[in-house]
Amino acid sequence: GITHPSWFEDHGRNVYLAAEIKKHVKKPVATLGGLNDPAMMEEIIASGKADVVEMARALLADPELPNKVYEARDEEIVRCLRCFTCMAERGVTSTRRCTVNPLIGREDESLGEVMPAPKRRKVLVAGGGPGGLYAAYTAARRGHEVILCEATEEVGGLLRGEEAIPFKYEMYQLLCEKEGVEIRLNTRVTKEYAEKEAPDAIIVAAGSDPVIPPIPGLREAENMILAEHYHLEKDRVGDDVVILGGGLVGCEL
Repeated sequence: GITHPSWFEDHGRNVYLAAEIKKHVKKPVATLGGLNDPAMMEEIIASGKADVVEMARALLADPELPNKVYEARDEEIVRCLRCFTCMAERGVTSTRRCTVNPLIGREDESLGEVMPAPKRRKVLVAGGGPGGLYAAYTAARRGHEVILCEATEEVGGLLRGEEAIPFKYEMYQLLCEKEGVEIRLNTRVTKEYAEKEAPDAIIVAAGSDPVIPPIPGLREAENMILAEHYHLEKDRVGDDVVILGGGLVGCEL
């Protein structure tokens, strides 16, 4: 079995081993490995493949996962991405870090819990990518009135590109709507717009622009596709492809 399967492995990839062991022992058998879906865990127990399901990384990503399951709030679970940030940070920070839970490992910085704000404020968030969404989510949890404006017709920012990769679906399961954030799509925050809304605070999370090499004619080329738009135009990609950039995004593409 693999104790810490990555996102390249199926969820529950060790369950078949527990099921086989159960045939030969009388003691309760537990299984683990990438379990973060309540429906899958319920099926494992109900079908008798294992007697106990265990989680570790899933509880770093969302310590409230068991409570959310108990209270039928499955859709609010922050899913572990199985990205190994929690392990990679161990040697650097001597604690745990998590891509989707910024509070883990920072408990001694008075960030261990999101507390209600002493006074409710009006907060305007410019940008609906991962940063803007989480900022809006946190502000709403603190009790503020939050308006999030996204210039395009869809929130998610660069995470939208992960829709082209099936095993990364957990990266774009977003939950701002559940926390009372008012999301305004196709809305660009200008100086005039901000003055009209008159918020107490503005959070700028406008994202970044990709670096395009200064090759003459590249920007105008009909067959040039930005990496962040691949999921929208993948049907245009043929057999012969040149990828400019060999970082994580380029390698994955």
